[in-house]
Amino acid sequence: MRSPSEDPYTDAVMRHFRNPRHRRPVPPGEALAEENNPLCGDRIRVTLRLADGVVRGLEYDICGCALSTASASMMSCILNGKTPAEVRRLTALFQRLVAGGEISGKERSELGEVVAFQQIRSYPVRRKCALLPWRALEKALATLDRPAGRGSSKEAGG
Repeated sequence: MRSPSEDPYTDAVMRHFRNPRHRRPVPPGEALAEENNPLCGDRIRVTLRLADGVVRGLEYDICGCALSTASASMMSCILNGKTPAEVRRLTALFQRLVAGGEISGKERSELGEVVAFQQIRSYPVRRKCALLPWRALEKALATLDRPAGRGSSKEAGG
């Protein structure tokens, strides 16, 4: 049995699961990226736009467990208003956190509530749940990087 300090369902995770931020229906034609976890059935569609060099309107539609839903909510909260370079850096930092890597106090501060997912390192099977929204976001950013007319991630469902 795990101690309460290792429980992945922290207050922050449950708060974002019960009241997800920036969640709205995203029609397939509007999604920049889709991702799914075939093992559990979680699915997410992500959309965003860039305005003045920063991410705006990072929104998602998800059918998933508490961990993937909370992860998407927290992700959208900390990444809206960031540059694509900052988004990529924070995404890599989150991936390192979930994998059990060390992060500095400054990095913890940058991640904010997302550090609640450090508990997931004790549950390797659940890491995919926490990472699902972030993988979709990476695909969405890659779509924005492509020159117009050179393919679409709308067909990138898992």
